[in-house]
Amino acid sequence: MCRFQSGYLHRHPLLADLDFYWRIEPDVEYFCDMNYDPFVFMQQNGLKYGWNIAIPEFMATIPTLWNTTVQFVAEHPELLAPDSLWPWLLDEHGNYNGCHFWSNFEIVDLSFYRSAAYQTFFDYLDRAGGFFYERWGDAPVHSIAAALFLNASQVHYFDDIGYFHPSVLTCPQDARTKGTCVCDLNKSFVQDGICTIRFLEVKQSIVNPNATEPVRLGPSFTIYWEKLDKRVAQNVQAQLNTFFANLESRPQFLGEISVEQLDFGSVPPNLEILDFTAPFPEFYLATEDDASQANTVPASIGDYDGIDDTVDTASISERMPDRPLSQATVRSYFGPRMDMLMGSGTMTPIPRVWGSVPPLYQTPLHMASRVLPGEVVVERSEDDMQLMAKVEYHGDMMLVLKTELQLNYPASQFVSLPVTLHITNIQFSAVAVVAYLKDRINFCFMEPDLPRTSLLDSFAIRTEIGDAGHHVLKNVEKLESFITEQLRKAIDDEFVFPSYHSFELD
Repeated sequence: MCRFQSGYLHRHPLLADLDFYWRIEPDVEYFCDMNYDPFVFMQQNGLKYGWNIAIPEFMATIPTLWNTTVQFVAEHPELLAPDSLWPWLLDEHGNYNGCHFWSNFEIVDLSFYRSAAYQTFFDYLDRAGGFFYERWGDAPVHSIAAALFLNASQVHYFDDIGYFHPSVLTCPQDARTKGTCVCDLNKSFVQDGICTIRFLEVKQSIVNPNATEPVRLGPSFTIYWEKLDKRVAQNVQAQLNTFFANLESRPQFLGEISVEQLDFGSVPPNLEILDFTAPFPEFYLATEDDASQANTVPASIGDYDGIDDTVDTASISERMPDRPLSQATVRSYFGPRMDMLMGSGTMTPIPRVWGSVPPLYQTPLHMASRVLPGEVVVERSEDDMQLMAKVEYHGDMMLVLKTELQLNYPASQFVSLPVTLHITNIQFSAVAVVAYLKDRINFCFMEPDLPRTSLLDSFAIRTEIGDAGHHVLKNVEKLESFITEQLRKAIDDEFVFPSYHSFELD
């Protein structure tokens, strides 16, 4: 089907006398009144390709498509349009981002598919064999071709058409369609998606490079950073102190570490909405805290040795393709521990390395009446939703830590020197996940892409040891290195998925 849709549909005799076609599939729904003819609109405005949904492709289905495309471009640079949308296909690092127009909705001037550029491109792909040996879909093929061979002004986003194709809905958010659509805006998952926003930004930079207004989609929002007052700071400070108090090991020369002051400052982070999706399946699983609340005798980890058979492990490998899905990793996802800290739940993986276990877990008879960690206990609701957003911070937050340098010769703690560390100039970037599940909100960050190993990119430390006028001790560098490592660990261990914080709603 994908090969036919990519290279042969437009050659079918039934389309021979047509100039345009609109692809309409079974089981789709349209939600808005159409007060104009889209074919006439495209013809009058010189448009060649119209789309309605743009999302990333599953890269496992097209592992060699992009390299084949790059080879084609190198051999046929003369076929590229002068004002092409090529940058739309690339991320900030210049790598293929997988963005494509979902071709189950497309309105196309057939002269584009019949052009020499498109036919040459398709024939090149066909000879490469990816339609057969992989799963090169017509959606990425059409999208790459449109981005290469059409000018940006010839590609149009039909954002005024409400459309549903199982299982994605797009609902117009513009004042132009007010009162003319019957779709639920709150269930629209794609209009604020990264591929849609990226397209509009790239097209604007090409078609209207002098525009002063940034691309905006959907409702705007404001971050009330000042709401992070002393009470919130004290809450977070207490959680950090709990983390430092539970450190398994410290250098022999270092005493206990405490957070003496935390100030969120006045500069909020930059926030970019990437997507609205269904919540991760892992958020519906029971934790040990749920088990202890549901049973008089909480279920013990020692009572079972496998994973729950209701969990879709494929969903994890799709979201985290660079992370090996070993049995130990599966256990860290599905056998979490819930610790209640300052009124919020902190989800952390069980720090036990599991050996070889069966791929499915069968509940022993004597455990059948208990709620086990990993069982689905949070009831799904049609109102459940999840926001994914890119967060970047470089502000005036400030953290003050206190500890001691201890000289253990000739006796233990023979000499102690007070140490104060002022941490400022914090730089932080991550993809944040906020999931709303009926009676709770879950929050976490996604693991950073390689080569980054931590969400906390950098910060400055100013150390005061003993008398502020005598900074001569040689252990300062080693001390600062240890504090740096532990701060990164505190954030990465407690907040990076599959760890998360859960807040119950009244």
